[in-house]
Amino acid sequence: MKNKNVKVVFEGNIFQVIQETKKHGEHTINMEYVKRAPGVRVIVVKDNKILLNEEIRHHPEGLDYRIPGGKVYDSLIDFKKALDDKVDLKKAAEIAGIREIEEETGHHVKNLKFHHISQGGASIHFELYFFTTSDCNKTVQKLEPGEQIKPVWKSYDEVKEMCYKKEIKEDISAAVLLRFLKDK
Repeated sequence: MKNKNVKVVFEGNIFQVIQETKKHGEHTINMEYVKRAPGVRVIVVKDNKILLNEEIRHHPEGLDYRIPGGKVYDSLIDFKKALDDKVDLKKAAEIAGIREIEEETGHHVKNLKFHHISQGGASIHFELYFFTTSDCNKTVQKLEPGEQIKPVWKSYDEVKEMCYKKEIKEDISAAVLLRFLKDK
């Protein structure tokens, strides 16, 4: 970062911790935030059902249901290069979504439709791109080492209940799903 008021105090593989000094009227404000490379989720719909991943995750509850997706860039370095190259992040997220669906669920999807982008907030700068599609064909699941994912189809009502019961633990995705299902 070239701004002398911005200092990167930590940089990992996909996160940065940034301290920034800003003027707000007569006051100087010291801010701290985390910046993360973007992610993607794809809501796959077929026969009034939604494709979810039943995953064993690295958190205390273990089992989680998630909208299929993943990282748009595998590293902060790749993300910074994309920003420098002025890559269309929505298009990059769409390409990543297609790749992640095939790897995680064994379904090939196309014709993704942009649905929503979630912004992290003031202290977490993170964009999560959501797409939808009903155009999918079964192929072969290609899990990465350590991934434990079983694709499952759930009815609209089941998905709503899973959101309410916190069986879909990623709150951002649960909120997006509930909005998506509002009129279904």
